[in-house]
Amino acid sequence: MISGINLDFKKMTKFGIIGCIGTIINIVSFALGEKVFQINYNLSALMAFGIAVTHNYIWNHLWTFKEENNNAPLNVRYYLYYIAGNIVGLCVNLVFLNVLIIMWGNRYSILAQCCGVLSGVAFNYMFAKKIVFLKKV
Repeated sequence: MISGINLDFKKMTKFGIIGCIGTIINIVSFALGEKVFQINYNLSALMAFGIAVTHNYIWNHLWTFKEENNNAPLNVRYYLYYIAGNIVGLCVNLVFLNVLIIMWGNRYSILAQCCGVLSGVAFNYMFAKKIVFLKKV
């Protein structure tokens, strides 16, 4: 225990792997929306969030927090909890994205999106572990 928090490095590693894949999905979706389809960068960020958060929920349910779920099927209610928790990360993402684009210009929008996505990882892990994937009895 460190400061009352039991750090489960195996779960954190799995969560991190899924998060890295989700980040790649987010960035590619963002780039396609903004650069290829010419969608506004905020709308592209929202679209990318929706795709990545769905990917992350499914794989965290099936792999990272498998024991906590007792092999229960995917659950819409917990998916909505997961999205709700990740909306805080999305808000931080959008703030970073917009501030960095104002500072750097739209030329660096993909880099700004990367910075925004990475900004909410710790919160998202703790929320997922303590709220969404809490051990089911």
